[in-house]
Amino acid sequence: MNNRPTSSQTEDALRAYLAAQGYTLSQRLSNGFTGVDILATRGNEQIYVEVIGHKGNASHRSRVFFESFFRAVSRQPQQDDRIVAIAMPSKSAESVPRRARVCGTAWNSIGNAFKNLEIWAVKVSDGSFTRKKWNEWK
Repeated sequence: MNNRPTSSQTEDALRAYLAAQGYTLSQRLSNGFTGVDILATRGNEQIYVEVIGHKGNASHRSRVFFESFFRAVSRQPQQDDRIVAIAMPSKSAESVPRRARVCGTAWNSIGNAFKNLEIWAVKVSDGSFTRKKWNEWK
């Protein structure tokens, strides 16, 4: 597997895993189209997933992460129980605890404001993932 899994590889792996778990998935968006990367539904559960790949450059990784954050929270209206998630390769997720520490109290404020916001560390080789709420990464 690529040392730097792309967003496409991450999305493919996650889609396969979620489908195997009984989720119905939205169709993949074509390049240039906006909208949620994956809408997964199972029963009454809805999960809106923004997917990012692993970027080599640290400043690019930060920019992509925070862009995905804004896309994710835009999917979460107030008074709603839907889950919104940022999914990234496990390699990328290794830096999330450090990013949380650098952000300090702002990280917790974000997690408190968006209680259904999660970050998923996707094992691209098999699509399995570690699922944690925003504040559990600190």
